[in-house]
Formats: sequence, structure tokens, C-alpha cells
Amino acid sequence: MIVIPTAFLLALACALALTPLVRDTAKRFGSVEAPNTSFRKIHKESIPRLGGIAIVIAFYLPLVGLFLVDSETGGLFTGDPAMAAGLLLGGIPIVLLGIYDDLVGVGAVEKFAIQVAVAIMLYGVGFRVEVISLPFGAELALGVYAFPLTVLWIVGLINALNLIDGLDGLAAGVGIFAAATLFALAFANGNLLMMLFMAALAGALIGFLVFNFNPASIFMGDTGSLFLGYVIAATSLQTSTKGAATVALLTPVLALALPILDTLLAFGRRLVRGQHPFQGDREHIHHKLLDMGLSHRSAVLFLYLICAACAMFAMTVTLTNGILSASVFGAAILAICLFIHRVGGFVFDRRKIKRTRERNMVLRRTHRRFTRTAATAQDFDTVWLALVDAANDLEAARLELRPAAGGPSREWRRENARVATLVVERHIPATEGELRVTWDDGRKVLAAEEGGTLDKLVSTMDHRVLSRVVGSDLVAAAQEA
Repeated sequence: MIVIPTAFLLALACALALTPLVRDTAKRFGSVEAPNTSFRKIHKESIPRLGGIAIVIAFYLPLVGLFLVDSETGGLFTGDPAMAAGLLLGGIPIVLLGIYDDLVGVGAVEKFAIQVAVAIMLYGVGFRVEVISLPFGAELALGVYAFPLTVLWIVGLINALNLIDGLDGLAAGVGIFAAATLFALAFANGNLLMMLFMAALAGALIGFLVFNFNPASIFMGDTGSLFLGYVIAATSLQTSTKGAATVALLTPVLALALPILDTLLAFGRRLVRGQHPFQGDREHIHHKLLDMGLSHRSAVLFLYLICAACAMFAMTVTLTNGILSASVFGAAILAICLFIHRVGGFVFDRRKIKRTRERNMVLRRTHRRFTRTAATAQDFDTVWLALVDAANDLEAARLELRPAAGGPSREWRRENARVATLVVERHIPATEGELRVTWDDGRKVLAAEEGGTLDKLVSTMDHRVLSRVVGSDLVAAAQEA
């Protein structure tokens, strides 16, 4: 069927042509990821972060174009209109969410709510898990658990691909291996529509990876990683279908083992430590590889190798049955767990975790108290006193708030503090002002978040934005300290 390679080549060409255009436009409008804006950032210069727009257009454009001019493609779409329309239309709110998050920023609750709503829509049009095919030919009917498992699968994979996007080319590479595996599964099951979608996605990702591989000149941002997770989550439910509503879910689980396990470890780690589950850290698998001494590029290539091995294991499980299939799956999971253990993913210090949890609970209470105070304050003096109160709880040595557009600077110093050398600077943005928090234990963190200018916050008393910007920076900095 010539339409499938045509979709791949068109998506590849679109991505190659559009990515530089999106990159230059993002630079022109200042939509870039600044270096050293948090302890998790590892790039050395400002990089445009809206590359996901190129991926999205390169995915949609060939599909829509072929549908309009090619009767064979039209036949694939009209043969299963609910599935085709559901997947294509459901991606729109995910893309809009990603663009808004890249440009303005959105909270975890709002992001999660939109993802759940889209997952429910997909369930309604037929992307669902009702019966799971198990090794030895057994089947597990889910009954009332079909709906929550489907929603969990879709939302979980969306966030898994989002969380693994931490190194140049990593998320795009993981997506390419996943798309190739799902394409092969769709081919084995005769699902031409899903083959078409995976061909278009692979072409878009390969074209984007030309500019995203280390050293990257553009990032996919949340626009790209959320959309990538969405498409893979939805298509994996259909490419792995062995019969009516029966899904060999173990196969896509194995193919996507790296992002799934990394996400589970991240959420578990944060919950045990008393952190918000959506609060970032620098303990993902790719960070562990960097800490072991691998270069940026070597770490990405090594993880590509892991993804390739997972893909081969997944295909082996699909093509075999009974004891052999179960043995291959068990061996693959064991090998992946041993790898994660080797890089320190399962290392736990109970005493350290207890201390960290106690400290994080204090930090979260401090943040909530500051947010409540700032939201009801009638003047800036009240906000400043709340900041001082928070700095005391965080055992800071000194606190400075410096407006750039006139207005008095504020400064507070903790009694008996030593000479301060750890600094957290909050530039809001560019040259408008800064919040400087200083500790005296010899370490330094730079934390920043997009938001309104300090001058605007002081003059308009926009306390909601102030509490989000200043409060979150204080907590993130104190946790590193």
C-alpha cells in the first residue's frame, strides 16, 4: 500500500522544512528556554522550545492532504471514522495545552484535568481496554475496571513521554522506537489505519530529530512531548488489538518500558519524600547516567539502545505464545530492573528519606501559608512580611527584593547568619527586578519561572502571580539547599 510510505516521506519532508522556521520564529519572539534556570537544566545557551509545533503540523498535514486527494487514504479514514476522527480531533486540546504551557505555564491540576477529559473522549469513541490478553492464551476481562484502566493508560503515557524529555533528542528517539514497534504490531494485526498514523508520526519525529539531537538547536517543549505521548497512548490500544476489545497490553508496556518505569519511579520517589508528585527533580534515569560520567550524547545513545532492546523483546513476545512468551517478558522486565538498579534508581536511604520528607512537609506548609497571605494582602508590606516569614522557615541567611523600575529595595538578614554564599536569583524577567535568597552553606542554585514583571506585580498587586512566582522559587531553592 503506497499511501503509507507516502505519508512517512511527506511527514519527514514537512518536519525538515518546518522545524527551522519554527526555531527562527521562536527566537524572534523570545520563546526560548534560558540556560541555568533551575538545577534540572543542563544546556548552556538559550534554546527555542516550541519545536513541538513542527512535529504536530508535520503529523497532521500529510494525513489531511492525503485524505483530500487520495481515495485510498479516504477509504482508510471512512472505514473507521470514529477512530480516525477521535484520534485526530483529540490531539487538538492536547496541542493547545502544550502551547499554552510552553508560553505561559499551566498548573498540574489544570493540565491533568484536560488530559483526563481527552482520555474519556477517546474511551467513548472506542480506544479502550476491555479484555487483556495474557501469556498461555489466557484472557482477563476487566468489566467495570475497563474505564479507569483506559484513562490511566492514556494519561500515564502522556505524562511519561513528557517526563522523559530531559536530554537533547531523548523523547524524540524514544518516540521513534515506539512508533516503529507499534507500526510492526499494527502490520501483524492488519490494522492499516494505525500503520498510517505511526508512519506519519515516525516521519515527523525523524525530521525533527535532525535539529533536536545533541547539540540541539530547538526543543520540542511540552507541545511536542504531550502530543507525542497522546498519539502513542491512543494508537497502542489499537495496534495491539488481537480481537474485539481484546488488547495484548503487555506488548506496548514492554515496548515503552523505559518511560513507564521512569515515571513510576519519579512519582513514587516524590510521594515518599513528601514532595508534590508533579514537582520536578534531577533523579530521572537520564540524569543518573550523566552523574555516572557519560556525556550528554553518550547517555542519549545508550538509552536509544535500551529502547531498541525493549522493542525487540516486545516483538518477540508478540510473535511467540505460552511459556516462551511469558519467559521472554519476564526476562525483559528483569533486565530492565537490573539496569535501573545499576544506575542507582532503586537506592534508598531510609534515614535520609525521613529527613527529606520532614523538610519537604515544612516547605509545603510554608508555601501554602505564604500563598494564602499574599492572596489576601492589601499592601506590599504584608507580602514582604510573608516573604520574611517564609525565608525564616527555610533557614535562609538573607532575603532581598530589588525592583528595577524605581521603588525601594527590601532586605532581611537572619540573626547570627554566617557569610552568605548560596544565592537564588529570581529575575522577573530580563532587567525588571530580582528576588535574591541567600543561604550560608556554600551551595548555589538559580531558580526561575516565567511570569509577570516585578514592576507590574508591585504596581498592580497581582498577588496570585506573585505567590506562584516567588513562593515556588523559594521552595525549589530551599529543597536544593
